[in-house]
Amino acid sequence: MTEANFPMQALGRKIAEASAAGGLHYVIVDPHAGNAALLADQWVPISPGGDGALAMGMIRRILEAGTQNSAYLAIPNANAATAAGEPNFSNAAWLVVADPSQPSDGKFLTVSEAGLTTTGGTSGAEPVVWDVATHGPVPAASASTGELWPAGNLSTATVVVNGITCRSALQELYQAAAERTVAEYASLAGVSQQVIENLAAEFTSHGRKAVADFYRGAAMHTNGVYNGRAIMVLNFLLGNVDWVGGYLVGGGAADFDGKNPGAPYPLATWPGQPKSVPAGVPISREGVFYEQSDAYTRAVGAGKSPFPAPRPWFPFGFGIWPEIFAGIYQQYPYPAKIMLQHEANPAWSPPAIGGAPEGTPWIRMITDTAKVPLFISTDIVVAESSAYADYIVPDTSYLEGWGVPTNFPTYPTKAQGIRRPVVEPLTATTASGEPMCMEQFLIDVAKAVGMPGFGSGAFADGGGLDRREDFYLRQVANIAYDPSFLVLGPSGFEKAGPVPDATPAEMEMAGLGALQPEVRLPDAVWRKIGYVLARGGRFEDYAVGYQPSRAVADRLSSLTVGQITESSLGRWATPPGALGADDLRRIYGAMVAQVGAYPAQPTWATHTYGSLSKTPTEYPCQLYNEVMATTHNALTGKRFSGVPRFEPVQTMRGRLLSDLDPISRYPLFLSTHKQPIHSKSRTIADPWLLEMMPEAFIEMNPLDAARLGIESGDEVRVVSATNTSGMSGRVRTISGIRPGVITFPAAFGHWQYGSGRWRVNGQSFQGDGARNAPVRLNAVMRLDPDLAAPDGWTIGLEDPVGGGADYYDTRVRVEKL
Repeated sequence: MTEANFPMQALGRKIAEASAAGGLHYVIVDPHAGNAALLADQWVPISPGGDGALAMGMIRRILEAGTQNSAYLAIPNANAATAAGEPNFSNAAWLVVADPSQPSDGKFLTVSEAGLTTTGGTSGAEPVVWDVATHGPVPAASASTGELWPAGNLSTATVVVNGITCRSALQELYQAAAERTVAEYASLAGVSQQVIENLAAEFTSHGRKAVADFYRGAAMHTNGVYNGRAIMVLNFLLGNVDWVGGYLVGGGAADFDGKNPGAPYPLATWPGQPKSVPAGVPISREGVFYEQSDAYTRAVGAGKSPFPAPRPWFPFGFGIWPEIFAGIYQQYPYPAKIMLQHEANPAWSPPAIGGAPEGTPWIRMITDTAKVPLFISTDIVVAESSAYADYIVPDTSYLEGWGVPTNFPTYPTKAQGIRRPVVEPLTATTASGEPMCMEQFLIDVAKAVGMPGFGSGAFADGGGLDRREDFYLRQVANIAYDPSFLVLGPSGFEKAGPVPDATPAEMEMAGLGALQPEVRLPDAVWRKIGYVLARGGRFEDYAVGYQPSRAVADRLSSLTVGQITESSLGRWATPPGALGADDLRRIYGAMVAQVGAYPAQPTWATHTYGSLSKTPTEYPCQLYNEVMATTHNALTGKRFSGVPRFEPVQTMRGRLLSDLDPISRYPLFLSTHKQPIHSKSRTIADPWLLEMMPEAFIEMNPLDAARLGIESGDEVRVVSATNTSGMSGRVRTISGIRPGVITFPAAFGHWQYGSGRWRVNGQSFQGDGARNAPVRLNAVMRLDPDLAAPDGWTIGLEDPVGGGADYYDTRVRVEKL
């Protein structure tokens, strides 16, 4: 939480503030303690890949102790939730078809299947619950509560509805949790049984003011989706979603692309846009169901098994880089003609297929011109990957470019930041005088080939798309006119409407003088844009985050007014017309007083997940996911689980890594971690950060080091089953890592990130060799033989459900050099 996640600073600040105030009991579960352990009451050094075992053990313990929030879980629809004073509801009581002879096996039982009469507009496709009073089926949409245990407390026995056997979603969850004892889960997690029992008891002892949160550490395993779902279900068992002290969905970002009706600039459409062109299938096969593909339907229609597919499909995943390259290499589901890479460095970054200067699968792929006929990269340096490009398009850095970064549920208010150039781009200019960058390249290429939606008349307002500001400034206008932002008014929260017009001083601060002659927009729109740019974005007041009350006002006072202090420079250092500390205290004090003047409201966040429901049974907190339960692993044909469960670390076809890489040969886990001072590949170019930490180390517990005769500073080689030559680096022993695990930070180990030698147009260039600071062990991470192309080329381990790459489960041995 203090070294990663989005945004790390907000999470770290809130954890530090709550810890210092003494109101937070904070437990960190991680093989590597990191800075977060400084604030934690307890560190649980879990075994890599054991996150799901810990969570499933807690789930079993909670259900068997009966400490879950059953009153909340029994609420089956949004109307009943409102009547019960809840902001949302779950599908824990919905009945699931548990009958392999039925075509709907694994799906929710519907009103039509149950033979029930639809009343009050209830659809025949709506789910069904077991009624507490009548001990029979009723539509979930019209019930006030549903029976969580139709066959009796903790019984997983089925009930029969219209000849169809069913269980409730909570029964399905408990059946999965009961596959192992708490002691077995503890062993798989690498902790004691007492730890799981204590965590379960502590977690359920604070009502709704407890939360289980996670980031990539729990997710980037072959069992990552199930791990993440198990952790989220812990929150559902408390019913803490939307409650103060619980899990938040956040206020969200602005409608910067103008997708909502009434937005001034609908940027996803353009004049003459064809409506019948299909979106197509990504070469990574992400976001698309194999069951809906032509290959699947043809096979089923011919009476053949559609399994195995040549490669897995990932309808629940996104951003699956390794499968992009695997699809290109294996030319499935189609061959690639051009690979265009932006803000990426896959020769260096991904597990298993990158991370070394030669011989890696990514380099084999990119140098095969039959697989990649043309490679174009946009980059700010000549990097490990762009060095292989046929064309490198000079790009702008974050200080030279535009952007509308998305929002994350770390804070409860709606917020939309805007990134804009703070310096003139240092790249060369095009013939039209625009700075060379990714956006200008795409615009100019699109105009050259005659693509619609670019050049003259590209926008519905008649404006043209000839430079990047033509697009980005319309995004800013959409932000300015977004009606969904809230303000606290005399009668409660109100829609803020468009932002006010900028004052002349704010227009000057926004620096729009040079842009207004180039981008044709109405004066009224420019004034709205100026207001937003002068503030760096659009942000709801902090008071909007929670339903107003005296308790919220007291908390806001400590978070805002109490933290506004005078600087040692005094009032004389405040520029004329600027606000000083006294002014800020007065403004925020008035806002806090207004919040406290309201009568007591529910202790909810303002922007709730429950508000998303447009029908009574839409958007439940999903203990059970019927779509996942009826989707297949495209290689094995096995269906995924609708509830979280523990799965051991395995290959795509289900071979256990503990069998492939026995502990006798590979006794250590290889892990990796992030540092708060670095961000992926780019920050290694910062000389001040290199001064702070000129190299990284392979970190190892002193007990492991002593057993291997290794001391801090020793050079070692790390070897895995799929990289027997290994990679080397220096060791640092630390106690904040679980014995049996080694780790390394993520940002180091470059070999050509603006640090090599180049010859351009006959002129030689020498980069900064200090950027090649060791160490990076990605190339040691395990390759998956089950994902291999016919010639043996393959990628690293992946989660079969979501497609996430596995960074943490490779078994290795360490040899002293």
